[in-house]
Amino acid sequence: MQHTNKLTPALFIVSILLFFLPWIHVDCGGQTVASFSGLELVTGTTVVSDAGFGQVKKEKVDPEAVAIILAFITVAGLVLSLSKLKEKDKIMIAASALCLLLGIILQIKLNGDAKKNELITLSYQFGYWLNLVVYLLIIALNFMAMKKPVDVKT
Repeated sequence: MQHTNKLTPALFIVSILLFFLPWIHVDCGGQTVASFSGLELVTGTTVVSDAGFGQVKKEKVDPEAVAIILAFITVAGLVLSLSKLKEKDKIMIAASALCLLLGIILQIKLNGDAKKNELITLSYQFGYWLNLVVYLLIIALNFMAMKKPVDVKT
């Protein structure tokens, strides 16, 4: 299908842009204490919080390896979607399925890390969920493109 030549790269671009939106809110005792974008999960960041008595507490948050791999495969998916490969539809399905799986693994890992502190809860924001939906759209779009129309003789 011709439309996948333009829609798949556009969806990968949307996915990359979604890394700049909020992905996770960290709540402690019902109050949001930090918020992370997908990019901050990839690069790491420093969280600044009030330590009381006018003191400021800075805590370094390391990059998440799963988020780094997810970002790399997303960018690779964009590059490959612009190529002229023969089996491009299958490659796009595989790349997007892997990204979808990595997104779920990232959530499981972060939830496991948060359980170490009973007061901490994570809430996943629209940037994270929308990114998973974009990967599903890429899979569906390329799966439909793989299906060849059947010639019906009348």
